[in-house]
Amino acid sequence: MQENEIVFPEDFFIREVSVNCEKIKELIEFRGFEKISLNFERVLKCFPDTMLPLIAFLIRYQNEGVRFNLISPRDASLEATFVSANWCHLIDPKKFKSFEDIRRGRFSARRFVDPAEQHDVVNGVIDRMLRTTTFLERPHLRALEWAINEITDNVLQHSKTTLGGVIQLTLKPNAKEIEFIISDCGIGIPYSLREGLANSWSDSRALEESVKEGVTSGAGQGNGLFGSIQIAAESGGAFSINSGSAYLMLSRDGRTKISTGPTVWPGTSIDCSINYSKPLVLERALRFNNTPHVPRDLLDSKYEAEEDDLTFELRNETSSIGSRVAGFEARRKLENLIQFIRPNRVVLDCSQLSIMSSSFADEFFAKLVVKYGEAGFSNLFRVSDLHDTNFLIIDRSVRQRIGVSFNEIIKLAD
Repeated sequence: MQENEIVFPEDFFIREVSVNCEKIKELIEFRGFEKISLNFERVLKCFPDTMLPLIAFLIRYQNEGVRFNLISPRDASLEATFVSANWCHLIDPKKFKSFEDIRRGRFSARRFVDPAEQHDVVNGVIDRMLRTTTFLERPHLRALEWAINEITDNVLQHSKTTLGGVIQLTLKPNAKEIEFIISDCGIGIPYSLREGLANSWSDSRALEESVKEGVTSGAGQGNGLFGSIQIAAESGGAFSINSGSAYLMLSRDGRTKISTGPTVWPGTSIDCSINYSKPLVLERALRFNNTPHVPRDLLDSKYEAEEDDLTFELRNETSSIGSRVAGFEARRKLENLIQFIRPNRVVLDCSQLSIMSSSFADEFFAKLVVKYGEAGFSNLFRVSDLHDTNFLIIDRSVRQRIGVSFNEIIKLAD
């Protein structure tokens, strides 16, 4: 082991984060090292709730010119997770390229530093859910979007760091939960509340107060953490905050526990799990001043129109019309939009498209015809600006699927 090396344990869990951050801080600030090796070779278990706060802490020193050399886990499965979750790139960007894992709704770890990036992150999460899931109801999607918007905004408004935060989202099919973790390297919730409210609360008291309605350091209404923990509780999920020397946890049985530790947490990390195994009544979860609140969401602003039509512009809804995977994701998103919005008519805008592959045509168009049936497709869908060559490709795919010409089913948009 070298002097400038941190060796992480086999089980690198959340309780180890602040301890190892203190070791890194000592190597940099007291011993003057400008390059640190982070050795994960021995690690067999670690999770996003551990890695994201560590990454947020490292970003602080990366910004000051410190270089971190990542030594990946020997365990092949965990090494693959480090790459696909984008942890490798965020820790050691010179050695590892950025990676986005699009499997099963996973949203790899990424940074946001300003309102524009925050907007992209939130919309990216919702878009990924629409493209890959079939089991979410719209209230769960609204709750997810609202909570991520609020907590990422808290990072930008209250953390007092220009370095923003880090977010990662993961689906947990066995637990029937969506989990997101948001971490930053700012001043922390206890300090922010003590400064803004001019009080002498302990760290544990500050976290206890932070999840109450209307408690804020001055910027904002103080509803973000309150609403998010209510959503988690109402759904039967879990919620936790690490900040300062305190830890607040809402367990899945609805009990809240607050404790303190011997070390100070580097910034703030929030872990929220929303359970989707049962209907979520947002009016019960989001009540401010005893008034129910149902937030507008991405679907309201982007897709719902006054005439109750849904326009699906393929050029903007898929990065490619050349693969079956792209066709699957575009179709799954459209099916979810139809389920959530219940439009009278769906316009498939095919303008400005290049020549599509047969696999895309089969996965998107032909399987839509199979799902809704000839009459159902004809009644619900209209197609606009379809290139002659793409029509022939789609027609062949539909014929192969059901033995009927697409021309007999298709209706052009008015």
